[in-house]
Amino acid sequence: MANLFTITDGTTTVSLNAGSYLATSYKMATVEERDLDHVTETLEVTVSGASLAAIQTNVRAIEVLVEAAKRRSRNQSGPRIYFTAQWDGEGSAWRAEVTDARLETTEVPDQFRRSKVDVALVFTRGPYEGAEVQLTLTNGNGTNNTAGLVIWNHDDANTGHDNWVEIDAAEIGGTLPAPIRLQFVSNINANRFWRNWWLAINAYNDPANFTHVIEGEARVAGYGTITADATCSGGNYNALSIVNTGRMDWDLSAAFVARCAGYPFRLLVRYVGTLSVNYAQACIYDSTGLVELMAGDMVQADALGVADLGVLRIPPDYYASGYMAIRLAIRFWVTGTKTVCVDYVQLMPADTTRLMVQRGMVHVLNTQNGLDESEGRAYGGSQTAGQPIYILKGQPLMLTPGKTQRMYLFVTNDTASDIADNWTLTAYYRPRRWSI
Repeated sequence: MANLFTITDGTTTVSLNAGSYLATSYKMATVEERDLDHVTETLEVTVSGASLAAIQTNVRAIEVLVEAAKRRSRNQSGPRIYFTAQWDGEGSAWRAEVTDARLETTEVPDQFRRSKVDVALVFTRGPYEGAEVQLTLTNGNGTNNTAGLVIWNHDDANTGHDNWVEIDAAEIGGTLPAPIRLQFVSNINANRFWRNWWLAINAYNDPANFTHVIEGEARVAGYGTITADATCSGGNYNALSIVNTGRMDWDLSAAFVARCAGYPFRLLVRYVGTLSVNYAQACIYDSTGLVELMAGDMVQADALGVADLGVLRIPPDYYASGYMAIRLAIRFWVTGTKTVCVDYVQLMPADTTRLMVQRGMVHVLNTQNGLDESEGRAYGGSQTAGQPIYILKGQPLMLTPGKTQRMYLFVTNDTASDIADNWTLTAYYRPRRWSI
């Protein structure tokens, strides 16, 4: 089998090495020419035809797709245009989105007399993506599961109550971070208005052993009262009486700090009961809680009882092995005397955190929601019959080749974040590479 190249919009496909087209040279970009997103390359093609009109028609078939690629880059409208390559001996084609292109011709009059014309397709593309592959997922509800794995909206010692799934190192091929596709099916037989879906991938912080949820009741003694509540993660929350301002502290062990390895983390807080916080601020202190090492943004309280306290690097500044334990603290500002109740704090790797904000739809049993990072879209419904009810924020969820990794979840509804919410999840990805 020869090397096969096409340019396509998903409906119309021009095979650039078959019929009236013969690809004669593919000038791929060198490593030095590659940037983080795109490369520009040239495919030389001989276009033939029984007449001048036939040659012109064949050339225009390429030009139409070239113009469509430019138009999509300008307006983000119309289908994506892909250049595909299937090398001799490969079982399937790899695709790369074309973001810019032009068609160059030379020596046209002489070549017309020989019923052909040589053209150069100069195109700018992203990485190559392979065929979509389903991922096997693992958590407390199953191992190497492809049928659909249950994922909960909290993570505690209850069997299977996990808001994460693990993906084995051998699962992810290719050489570049690869886009994931997720499909959630609701298991809740009640109306839900899921508003914010926080998702993140942990590939670099010892994910199999990393503690991404810090329970409120794990606070340092003297920084609140542990209170039983079956609607909370771990069955408890921490209650702190405050006059105008106060803070909660949690010890972060030396082993925990080593796993954080200096990476930035987004801190999400689940409150309990009537929200009484005006402002909150996450900080890092020394192991005694006396010296402030880093302070995050002062954040106004969210009426949903969930706060995004922004990003902290753990440990602050530059990481090196051998750091001692430190403390995480949250400062609170209230009016008068109030009791602040914290269920847990969730740490999301900030470099890979994705937020899906729902525009407004009620969800019931078996409702589907999806995220397709290869196409940069989130939707309500199935992959082929979805509705654009989500706004995407943050970084795309990308899987790292050759790494065991976990994906974390944190979802809010229209009133709070319900730890009883759960979904059945299936996941897919497309391997990526720059060249062959």
